Amino acid sequence: MKTKKKESSTWEELKKTREAVTIGEFLSMMGWTHSKFSRQRKKIRMIEGFGYPMIPVSEVRRILGESVAPRRKPRRKPKAAA
Repeated sequence: MKTKKKESSTWEELKKTREAVTIGEFLSMMGWTHSKFSRQRKKIRMIEGFGYPMIPVSEVRRILGESVAPRRKPRRKPKAAA
């Protein structure tokens, strides 16, 4: 009896439960090929030295353009009385 391979989790599920994703998961989420990843590798922060290189969830958020913290509006300086 063959077991079905579990489908890869979506980004919404991964960002709630994981601190880092593998390069393969990153490529499938982004829709990138390995060659595009190789060209962008210097711009992507990675965790190395603990087995396979992994990409932190915070870095995936940055690449996707999601803000980690809400942005604040800059304060306006009060107008000087004329």
